[in-house]
Amino acid sequence: MPTQASKARSAEELMDALTVARDRARVQAHLFSLDARKRWQGIEAKLLELKAKLEQSGEKIAETAAANVREVTHAAGELLRELDGTLELGSPVRKFMNDAPSTCAPGDSLEQAAQVMWERDCGVVPVLAADGSPVGIITDRDVCMAAYTRGEPLRALTVESTMSQLVHACSPDDSMGHALRLMAAHRVRRLPVVEDGRFVGLVTLADITRDIRKQPGNRVPACVALADTLAVVCEQRPATVERAHAAE
Repeated sequence: MPTQASKARSAEELMDALTVARDRARVQAHLFSLDARKRWQGIEAKLLELKAKLEQSGEKIAETAAANVREVTHAAGELLRELDGTLELGSPVRKFMNDAPSTCAPGDSLEQAAQVMWERDCGVVPVLAADGSPVGIITDRDVCMAAYTRGEPLRALTVESTMSQLVHACSPDDSMGHALRLMAAHRVRRLPVVEDGRFVGLVTLADITRDIRKQPGNRVPACVALADTLAVVCEQRPATVERAHAAE
């Protein structure tokens, strides 16, 4: 029998799913056709209704609401997939991802991570566990801030002590539009690509930009989606957030 704590977690997870579904669609809502806009308004109304119910009495209805949440988030996903096809944002991530990026392990030193970045001319290195699953991301900025705030040589600091442990990932079969929405929702420029729990590649805004440039036909909708994502990602974060992350 589920405990109160597990029920609360279930309610929180359901609300997170509703929030993600809504955010994914709102990033590109201005590109919807009139018909798609009407469909989205109906879906969004259901999303907001479910979210309100969960916030009011989540522990009581979390179990019965799960099916409704799955249904409405599936409807939102289907609408977005249709939109991706219409706007030439339906290219699968596997088509343009980097399937051989450099990686490092949590126990590696920051000196080793910096060496990889220098030798491979990259600004980010995914961090993998022994089983190949992604457990973090470390960037050149992370290395610089750690060097500045901790006052220790890079060889004395581990990747694990500095990396971001919050990994937002996509699947190789996800669409370009989905990858852009994830980047905008979480304000990141790169996404690890994961299949069956294992890291299989990395997709970046630069990868998407190059793929859009190669596309035949009308590239304007894809370019607009790319510009919107870049604008959101480039918004300045509060200094307190930056400092807290650097001091972790």
